[in-house]
Amino acid sequence: MTATEERTALMAMAQELHETMREHDKQINRVINALLGEGDRLLVASADEKQAGLSVTKKAVVYTSGAAEAPGKRKCGICHKPGHRRETCPDAHIAYKAERTGKTGKKAKLK
Repeated sequence: MTATEERTALMAMAQELHETMREHDKQINRVINALLGEGDRLLVASADEKQAGLSVTKKAVVYTSGAAEAPGKRKCGICHKPGHRRETCPDAHIAYKAERTGKTGKKAKLK
């Protein structure tokens, strides 16, 4: 086989490979476009559900007194009373003031 014949054979194989790659690229682009279209359809359906009021709503928090403490019920991280959480503790200012003045080494626990 001469160099010219070898070059011609290599060019033919490269052309065949190029055609195969072009077909694969077309298939990949079709799949990507289908996925993007489906994503847009789901986004529109989701927006319609929110406008129709079908989305999940939050329930109102029910506050209870410390006297009616049930076992296993969560308590506040600051005052250790049930019925509220750390973020909405009514006694938080007392505990933080005691902590700032240095009356306790740890966060003050209210009882």
